[in-house]
Amino acid sequence: MTKKQKCAIPVPRWIRCYDNGGKSFDRYTVVFTGNYHGRNGCDYLAMSEHPFHPQGFGQHGWNQNIIDRPTYSHLGKKIKFEDLPEDCQKLVASDYKEIWGIQGETYEKVYRLVWLVTYLWGERHEDIDGKF
Repeated sequence: MTKKQKCAIPVPRWIRCYDNGGKSFDRYTVVFTGNYHGRNGCDYLAMSEHPFHPQGFGQHGWNQNIIDRPTYSHLGKKIKFEDLPEDCQKLVASDYKEIWGIQGETYEKVYRLVWLVTYLWGERHEDIDGKF
């Protein structure tokens, strides 16, 4: 399975993803970044591999300070969105749409536009996924 086949969900631009390698039940953390409406502090999402499962974990959090700056070692290793389990990708995409006020197909259109602009600026899409 190629990377493009693995990640059928468009990659949100304004997030940072982390994996602590299974040191805790909330193995994955995603920090929502960018200047979205209503932002006041740092919104994040902590998840197990299956956040929708009755025995899974998916919890929203907020902190007045950015939780992954200046260092993020307490959250684990920085990973790409595509490296999150599929259920985690779905939860992150759902929250991302809500945070940014994106409805339906608009999300995919915005993603394609960001990809095209970045590609035209000379960076390949794979090179920017983990930068924002």
